[in-house]
Amino acid sequence: MAHQYATAAELAVLGLPAAALVNIPIGTQDEHLEKASGLLDSYLRAQHTLPLALPYPDEIVRACVVITAYDLIQFRGYNPDEYDANFRLRYEDTIRWCEQLAAGTVSLDQTADATGTVNEGRPRVQTGGANVAGGTGTAGASRGW
Repeated sequence: MAHQYATAAELAVLGLPAAALVNIPIGTQDEHLEKASGLLDSYLRAQHTLPLALPYPDEIVRACVVITAYDLIQFRGYNPDEYDANFRLRYEDTIRWCEQLAAGTVSLDQTADATGTVNEGRPRVQTGGANVAGGTGTAGASRGW
């Protein structure tokens, strides 16, 4: 299932100047954001259970818009090596950060991981009175597991 770690509005604030996005339809922006999110997932799954929990960590949102901004300036036909070296540098820095994230040398806030807690999702077992050892238990008493 496709998802986006960032929105088109966040892309306009954190990724590219609004003027650079004027002629790029929102649907195209969203498609690029989804692809960047998929790329991020390829790094995240090394250390995290996916999908990440909402709200997404700020550093993941930022990484998504940086990757998307770089992809979009290429999509628009710009040469990032010649004209927009800053976008390429931001992209390369972000990819290095993603590699560190996958290796576990940097980390996200623990609340970002969708991994359940020890008791999350476990069934609660209750026993009727006659089934408790010695037949003296209270109906519906919790067994604690």
